[in-house]
Amino acid sequence: MNGEESSFFAEIERKKWRGIRIMYLVLFLNSTGFSILLPSMWPYLQHLDPTVNYSFLGVAAAAYSVGQLVASPLAGKWSTVRGKVTLPLQMVMFIGVLGNLIYALACLLKHISPQLALWCVVVGRVLSGAGAGCIAIARSYHGTVTTLDERTGVVSKGSMAQSVGFILGPGLSLMTSLLHSGFSIGHMEFSQYTIPAYLSVFMIVTNMVIVAIWFDEDVGPADLVVNSMVEQSEIATLRVKWTGVVICNLMAFYLYAEFYCTRDS
Repeated sequence: MNGEESSFFAEIERKKWRGIRIMYLVLFLNSTGFSILLPSMWPYLQHLDPTVNYSFLGVAAAAYSVGQLVASPLAGKWSTVRGKVTLPLQMVMFIGVLGNLIYALACLLKHISPQLALWCVVVGRVLSGAGAGCIAIARSYHGTVTTLDERTGVVSKGSMAQSVGFILGPGLSLMTSLLHSGFSIGHMEFSQYTIPAYLSVFMIVTNMVIVAIWFDEDVGPADLVVNSMVEQSEIATLRVKWTGVVICNLMAFYLYAEFYCTRDS
């Protein structure tokens, strides 16, 4: 291999690992933006409508999952058909921005119709869940550009980035709770209920800007380069264990439901 070829492959590797690290950030900030809203959601619903019952929290919580359930496979399919992830990734993140803005601006309707304000929260949560389709895209990118030897480490670090974000979010929400009623511009509130949503918007926009500026998906035959080392016999041994997948998802559903909906008696 001459110097020019070595430089070419080194550039491919550099761009690949930069893209992998950007996807770590996407996973981290998305998870932080998700969990930052959880502690304040029930108080926010009560703030919008003091007569709201606790069952409605279940509706608002499930709305996020419904959006993610629909958007994730669609975003994954879109990125597969295009052979590129940038446009689908930016689109689902933009939907997430809209969802969090609708969630925060629901307070504008509480003086007109508290019930309408509550359903705006639900719509915002559905769109925010759709924005979480970026998780599927980020994970598929990690799986596509890595070799089998690299994949376990890369995917586990992506999961770690999500977990750290999930832990950090409630801590940030605790800080925003110190603002209490905050301040208002007209009927537009910047309080312990809405600032977490605006912070989530900021995190998603940060992701979008970083992806637009530094994520270089046009790395030539990168997929061929990194996957040429994978033997077809190795690929043939990879089979999905659907029983394990279903069990893990059911356990995750239960844990998330407990996290969302546990409250003091």
